[in-house]
Amino acid sequence: MELHSLEETINFSELTLQAETEQRPHKVSFYVDKSKAQDVTMELSQRLEKRGLRFCFFDYLDVKIIYSGGMDLDILPQGAGKGQALAYLLKKLKSEGKLPVNTLACGDSGNDAELFSIPDVYGVMVSNAQEELLEWHAENAKDNPKVIHAKERCAGGIIEAVGEVKLGPNLSPRDVSDFLECRVDNVNPGHEVVKFFLFLVQ
Repeated sequence: MELHSLEETINFSELTLQAETEQRPHKVSFYVDKSKAQDVTMELSQRLEKRGLRFCFFDYLDVKIIYSGGMDLDILPQGAGKGQALAYLLKKLKSEGKLPVNTLACGDSGNDAELFSIPDVYGVMVSNAQEELLEWHAENAKDNPKVIHAKERCAGGIIEAVGEVKLGPNLSPRDVSDFLECRVDNVNPGHEVVKFFLFLVQ
């Protein structure tokens, strides 16, 4: 797969090979300008298919091309990726009698999209998700009640989803502990301001 991928990518001046540290035995990674990503992805997939490598977005055929982060383009074999890893983990846990009651997958970029296609898994896209993930959601999951588009950013969006799908309390452990200590008889506004300042400068 890697040989065919590299041979074909030479034909694309829009692709820049990422550093050696970003390459893996079964993954080839490039940079591509966001404005050219869709056209490059479609043409590259057609070229690979002509070489006998069947291609499909997240459909687990021979080759996957995943665009994420507004500039990263990865070519992987069908058995690789976050979705396949999660599916394998859930299958292994089930075989050991330890399958979780609920699973929440969280993401913010294109390489997280396949996490949301795993059956019986809740998904949350945080509000600051990358454009390519928002596009995937609009095309594939906007009517799926198990995939939540959070109103909050980053960890706040994950906490929001935990509460929405009733997986547990949707307050962070820190918020809970701070609230428990925050009784009227022991609150000192000056002390709280100092604690907040120390938190900011850490």
